[in-house]
Amino acid sequence: MKDVLMLLGFSMGLVTGALLYKYSECAKQAVDKSEKAVMKEVDKLEQKAKKLNKED
Repeated sequence: MKDVLMLLGFSMGLVTGALLYKYSECAKQAVDKSEKAVMKEVDKLEQKAKKLNKED
C-alpha cells in the first residue's frame, strides 16, 4: 500500500509540474533559467575533463 501511495504522489507531482510549466509563464522562466545554468556547468565540467584528458 505504501508503494502505491508513493507512486501516486510521484505521479501527481509530475502532472502538476507539467501543467505549471505549460500554463505558468513564471514557472516556465524559472525552469528554463535553471536548465541553462545546469547546461553551463556541464559544459564547464566537460571542458575541464577534456583538458585533463589531454594532459595525461
